[in-house]
Amino acid sequence: MSMTKIFKTLRFILIIALFFISLNNSAQGDECCSRHAIYSACTYNDPMGIIGSHDSYCRSIRGRLAELMTQDCFHFTRPEVPEHEYSFDTDFVSGLDEYTDEGRPIRSRLTVTMYFEGEQREFVHRWQTQGTWDIPSNSGTTWNGHGNKLRNRYKEGPYIIEIMERFEKKPVDCQISPDKEELNAGEVIDIELTDFRDVFGESSREFNRIIVHAYAGEIMNGEECNIGPDYKVFRVNDGIITVKYKAPDDCEEPEDRITVYSSCDILPLSRIPMNETQIYERLVEKTLDIKCYDATITIRKTYNKTLNSSYEEDQFDGSCTTHWEDEHKLNESIEAVVTLSLKFEYVQDMPIYNQTFEYYKPVSVSLSTFNYNSNEHKFNAFDVSGAGCAQGGSQTNIDYFRNVETYEIKDKQYTTQTYWIVVFDNETGKAVKIIPSVYDIAYEIHEQERLHSIIYSDQGRKEDTKTTNKKISKSFELGPVGEEIADPTIKKSDTWIQDYLKRQGFDLPPGVEIPTPSSEEIIKEIPPDILVKSGDGKTSFGGYGNRTIRVDIEHGYTEEKLHYTWQMTRRKK
Repeated sequence: MSMTKIFKTLRFILIIALFFISLNNSAQGDECCSRHAIYSACTYNDPMGIIGSHDSYCRSIRGRLAELMTQDCFHFTRPEVPEHEYSFDTDFVSGLDEYTDEGRPIRSRLTVTMYFEGEQREFVHRWQTQGTWDIPSNSGTTWNGHGNKLRNRYKEGPYIIEIMERFEKKPVDCQISPDKEELNAGEVIDIELTDFRDVFGESSREFNRIIVHAYAGEIMNGEECNIGPDYKVFRVNDGIITVKYKAPDDCEEPEDRITVYSSCDILPLSRIPMNETQIYERLVEKTLDIKCYDATITIRKTYNKTLNSSYEEDQFDGSCTTHWEDEHKLNESIEAVVTLSLKFEYVQDMPIYNQTFEYYKPVSVSLSTFNYNSNEHKFNAFDVSGAGCAQGGSQTNIDYFRNVETYEIKDKQYTTQTYWIVVFDNETGKAVKIIPSVYDIAYEIHEQERLHSIIYSDQGRKEDTKTTNKKISKSFELGPVGEEIADPTIKKSDTWIQDYLKRQGFDLPPGVEIPTPSSEEIIKEIPPDILVKSGDGKTSFGGYGNRTIRVDIEHGYTEEKLHYTWQMTRRKK
């Protein structure tokens, strides 16, 4: 067997071996992100006959690339394998009539181009060799010569791993900035992740993914992850990620730990969905201190207002008819959620009610949600018609666009000075109602009014458009909404004093009488919202109330729907 045949056989064996090594190492490695590439195009135009057949050229260049580049973190694979991140195009051409800067003839060229197969195909790197020709000897660069030059180009660097790292810019570090590092149980804050940097200190590419994990609390946004419910996936995108975090409601852990991980997954969502994202390595970690109190309570109030009015009328004056139209529509909605952490202060026995009052003082009051939406439209028009009448009319459309700009609890410095009272029935030992505080949410909206009018006259049609902007300060009361009813938690009794003394173990001496005012006299009206309507009445319980207010107005009506809910979690004493 000739040396040429031996060389070709050994090269073929090497190609097959590298191919199977590639298949067996398709999983993500421990020390690097495993990447895969395919040979996507193999073109040539060889009038000089330097290579031979197209098939032999493709087999040869693919073997050379595999021999040069295959390593633990980079493998060539079959085109039908979808999880490939890169592709290679190769092109060989001969018969050129070009010259180097030194004047040597260039007769052939080999070009190898590397692409990233992302949302769009992106150029990554290119290697190129020139085949020169020696005129006196009438000889030049052979195909093996091109192979040797390609090897030298690659050895000059950068190597394939550095090329990919500089292109992908996988984050190895970032900044983590929570709104606060000491928060209350159940409190919701934003954690901002910024300044994602790669190993070279460059900003990370948008297609990189990160995984955020909370050990005790909850990551409230981001995409679900198959790793577990406590893990959420985000894309780096523009380099700023806002993570919404909720501290644990219970008091089992005095602190929580937020961990941010990088991932090797960079392919489009259509090829690797977000939920299939895997962890590569830890980027940064932040510990949050969780304050635990004796109770927490969340209150929520919604308000929805609808206004509908419409009017049409024809007025007659001889042969002239004036048609009038008027319409006004409004849809407005507000939602506010406040979370409180409470500290137990003291307990008071209320024998006249056969109840016990527990007094709690707010340690923190947090406005966790405030949403405002408003759509309003006004229309009015008239037109005059009829023989011999002055023809004309007008139309006016006014649209109001409103969005909230700022919001806060009004006089928040005083919110921790008012007690919340939980009322327990002495017979059952369960909570029957709360006596809440009422908060005002001060908010400011930006209103844009767009007016478009059309005037018709014998002189033709005239249109006008006008836009005005203004800021409006408003207030939203966060308190019970139901119509008051007689307090059902107080039982009518004419012997409550005697009953109380008996429970305390006191026996009245014979002939001693005690005045017996009826408890009915002290039964007051309360909003039904504050009554306990759900839960066990001891550690977790809540209530709600609703109210609808409809008012008939000229040519229409207004309707307001209010809903109030509260939920309390109380530690056992």
